[in-house]
Amino acid sequence: MTTHSPTEVLPGTRACVFGGNRGIGLAVTERLLSAGAEVCYLSRSPAAEGRAAEATFLPVDLSSASDAAQAVSSTVQQLGGLDLLVFGSAAFDRGRVEQLDDSTWDAVIAVNLTAAFHAIQAAIPALRESACPRIVVISSITGPTTGLPGMSHYGATKAGLEGLVRGAAVELAADGITVNAVQPGLILTENMHASYGPERLRQMDALVPGGQIGRPEDIAAAISYLASPAAGFVTGVALRVDGGMTLTENPYAP
Repeated sequence: MTTHSPTEVLPGTRACVFGGNRGIGLAVTERLLSAGAEVCYLSRSPAAEGRAAEATFLPVDLSSASDAAQAVSSTVQQLGGLDLLVFGSAAFDRGRVEQLDDSTWDAVIAVNLTAAFHAIQAAIPALRESACPRIVVISSITGPTTGLPGMSHYGATKAGLEGLVRGAAVELAADGITVNAVQPGLILTENMHASYGPERLRQMDALVPGGQIGRPEDIAAAISYLASPAAGFVTGVALRVDGGMTLTENPYAP
């Protein structure tokens, strides 16, 4: 007889992962698959060949935020129900406050915040039928905890996302649905690796007390915990996963 730790995602968990084709989202997809979950991931394009090929892919373009609700409905139909919603899609075109125009602002708000609202709203009826219903959104330290030049619109969406999490957590507690966020710090995704040279990445490592920025798998592990039976009494929180980076007043001090 096979036993499973209560901190693991339950085998057979029906999971919907927005943005599950690359970076942190891909790590989440692969982690859930490894635990025996049935995963449907939603993004503009499928993941490259690999473990994610075992998951179901549904295309979605969140520039029309209302499409998120239809994507969740399609996932529920595909999987025959829903136990876990992970929202990790994000847009982050850079632009300083004085340079931002309405179209850029609206586009980032639509993907990062409004689409998350529609996805959560659409998932609630199916989650009410689940024995272990979970909602986890991927936030950021940028906005809720820190500020970053050129990313004020992105930060605003992440702060708003956590406000949505707290309100929804209170409303859905009576249904046994937990609603939580994960706040990644600096995470070495493919995009970051491609965007910065070795020297810049070494500087980023120096910002973390342990001397190394995180990996997508670190965030996937946190999400796996929040999606597990062990986290049944955890709701409305933002779990910061940054290696202690935001605890340090001067990361370059000896």
